[in-house]
Amino acid sequence: MKYFKLMHCFVIVACLCFIMSFSTEAKANGKFTVTSDGSSAVTVTITDAGIIGSEASVICYSPSWTGTRDIAQASKDIVYLGQKKSGQNVVTFKINAPAVAGNYTVSVGAQGAITDAKFVIVSSPNQPGNPQNPGDQPGVDNVKKPKAPKIAVKVKGKKAIVSWKKVKGVKGYKVYVSSKKKGKYKVKATVKKAKITKCKIKLKKGKYFIKAKSFKKASGKTVHSKFSNVKKVVIKK
Repeated sequence: MKYFKLMHCFVIVACLCFIMSFSTEAKANGKFTVTSDGSSAVTVTITDAGIIGSEASVICYSPSWTGTRDIAQASKDIVYLGQKKSGQNVVTFKINAPAVAGNYTVSVGAQGAITDAKFVIVSSPNQPGNPQNPGDQPGVDNVKKPKAPKIAVKVKGKKAIVSWKKVKGVKGYKVYVSSKKKGKYKVKATVKKAKITKCKIKLKKGKYFIKAKSFKKASGKTVHSKFSNVKKVVIKK
């Protein structure tokens, strides 16, 4: 009798472990795994050789998806639809905005076989309290960017004097410099008052390209304008 009870307990424990193993592998299905940054970026890593060696459709469904794979009927639930190339084992994509919190489903189909894996979006990118985006605030992505300044540049000795007209509704301006027109630009001056419309930048001998941005504050974040026009200067001394 004791032996029977021990065996009964062993079977119950084994069943519980089996069920738990499924719950902890919610993002994998043996053929591919799905990971997310918790907002909108998704990475699908394929481990099945049959899928890697074939072209395959990659579909991501929203939490409201009911299970039908009819593309026409389910189009409102499809937040990503793409094609994987033969030999490709990693597919990355972003969910079409706006990404809402909930359980999403990724389907990967190759040679007529379709398999699913689920993953979770913690919260939308602009939703406060998202642990993946601690600095984000509601509505920042919808804030209108300020107008870009139009700059003029004069050279005086080893200094480039950059000037512009005041831009309405901004907090200040940033001036960027690069040695190549299409190279990497670095911030060389930050003007923190909108009423100041001029700055001097000390440069070594050589050729430089200068441009600027205006910026303002919205919901605790800094919102920049597009770049201004680009001016070329030559420091001869």
